[in-house]
Amino acid sequence: MRNFRGRTAALKESRDPVHATSSQVAPTLVPFAIGGAGYFDSSNAMSVYLFLPSRMFALTEARVSINFREFFAPATTVASGGASTSGSGGSSTPTSDSGGASTPTSSSGGSQTVASQSDFSHVHYLARWSSDTPGGYATRKYSTQLPSFVDLATSSASDIGTEAEASPGHTHDVTISNHTHTVTIAAHTHTVTIAAHTHTTPDHTHALAYGVYKEAYPASHSVDLKLYQYSAGWNLIHTFSGLTADQPEVDMTDYLTSTGKWRIDLISQGGTPNSGRLGCDVSGFVLGAVQGA
Repeated sequence: MRNFRGRTAALKESRDPVHATSSQVAPTLVPFAIGGAGYFDSSNAMSVYLFLPSRMFALTEARVSINFREFFAPATTVASGGASTSGSGGSSTPTSDSGGASTPTSSSGGSQTVASQSDFSHVHYLARWSSDTPGGYATRKYSTQLPSFVDLATSSASDIGTEAEASPGHTHDVTISNHTHTVTIAAHTHTVTIAAHTHTTPDHTHALAYGVYKEAYPASHSVDLKLYQYSAGWNLIHTFSGLTADQPEVDMTDYLTSTGKWRIDLISQGGTPNSGRLGCDVSGFVLGAVQGA
């Protein structure tokens, strides 16, 4: 790769030690076109390539004109797929909340129920009649719980008690007044436990959506132009930073210093609108002296 030594408008005759075939060689000014179009943003650059042959021994001018435009896309699509798209573990989650309350749940009027009522009167017998013909009974002395005593002729020496008398059947009246029943419910929640599960989307496809999509041209932009030279890899030579005009021109004459492979990258600076998405057309030329035949 050769370094350029002369960049004057009027080139002097010169000898090429490699290609010269006569003592006098007439150089010729030849324009090498630069052109390209594409899209870029703040993360991905657009590249334009240039190749300068080794026969060019002097460069007089290298310039590009840039036309920024809105981002463009001809179609969009999405990938198809299926299988499980989400998974969820079991949980206990409140589904409702209720405060306590006192609410009547039933109402009943007063009532009175009376079953048959029998005579509650009854007597206690000191002795019951047994026979009109008395037997041979001995007279005995009995206490009456009083200061005096009585003598009775009895068949045996024993206390004279009352005869057992069953209580007569009877019923009780119950009167219930008008009233209501209330139930108090404390504040609480209801929970639903959902077992671990997945949701599955079946295999499917989406058709292409054809058409012209143009994004609105941003109100502002700031773009860097980076000039690279290839020599065992791409090496950054210079950055023209902060191109903000819609149609800027960039003079690269002082930085294109030799023949070979060159690359121009355009990339938006960070923080620009629409993530720096822009379309771009690049046109230009390199005017150099080429060794004549």
